[in-house]
Amino acid sequence: MNIEEFTDPRDGRTYKLVVVNDVVWMAENLNYRCDGSFAYDNDDTNRKEHGLLYTFDAAKRACPKGWRLPTERDWEELAKNAGGIDNAALLLRGDGLGFKATNAGLRDEKGVFKAMGEKACFWSADSVGPFVNCVTLLKSSDALLKSFGSAESALSVRCIFEG
Repeated sequence: MNIEEFTDPRDGRTYKLVVVNDVVWMAENLNYRCDGSFAYDNDDTNRKEHGLLYTFDAAKRACPKGWRLPTERDWEELAKNAGGIDNAALLLRGDGLGFKATNAGLRDEKGVFKAMGEKACFWSADSVGPFVNCVTLLKSSDALLKSFGSAESALSVRCIFEG
């Protein structure tokens, strides 16, 4: 595999990659159209910079073969290697680490799009009862925030290479 990029054989879309502590992450939000995925405001022009937003069920099946949804532990390790939980968002949003998180916003469980330009929310593979773990980067904070979201909300997805 070319460590700098990956081409998804399902749709031919090419993603930049970043290696952090020997873990290969997509350096862009997933942008593969499937049931349960949404362009912000249902406007496909938003896909170019921000990719798609996925419900949790869609996120679990959206990563290409050989890739997986990160766990909470994966996000914690990424934050640790990006300056610690209190400073990780600064590096994850910028060019220094190459992760380039964009403030893609979200689609809430009622179908309302919100917070584009203000926050980035990513699914974690871990589930707690009716809620699912996610991580959030706020425009106004340098910290990586762990939270819970409704599985019916739609958030961004980053995939990890399984090898």
